[in-house]
Amino acid sequence: MARSDIYKPKQKRSIEKKNHIIIETGIELMTEKGYHHTTTDDIAAAAGVSTGIIYRYFKDKHDILIDGLRFYFKKMEQEQYFSVKTANSDNIEIFAENLLARFLAIHLDHRDIHEELEAMRHSDSEVAALYDKTEAAIILQIPLMTICNLLYP
Repeated sequence: MARSDIYKPKQKRSIEKKNHIIIETGIELMTEKGYHHTTTDDIAAAAGVSTGIIYRYFKDKHDILIDGLRFYFKKMEQEQYFSVKTANSDNIEIFAENLLARFLAIHLDHRDIHEELEAMRHSDSEVAALYDKTEAAIILQIPLMTICNLLYP
């Protein structure tokens, strides 16, 4: 099925099924079992939908992974999970310490999938692009904070 043949849901129930049930279930399974050990049949069964529904909304499990990463990176952005604002300080050292603590917490909580995704960054351009975009947004905050620290010590 060509990418343009993938159904884009319009009804609220269908959107929720795609976004919340299939994607979240897929990411949960990939986190538990690993990306390469999770099948679309596994995702369909765990989500309580048919495999046909999976293929109606997604080309393959890779599309579920990519949509899942987009969803979770956007959620982190909306929650300002890696934002200067969450540092509760204008001090760059405190920001860096908080940032590293958050990265470490994610890594420890989801070690297997995190390591698998880090490896995929080298072989999968879509995974790499999503990670690079997210990291760039975080890194771009550091010069702003540094300038603020220099101007207002």
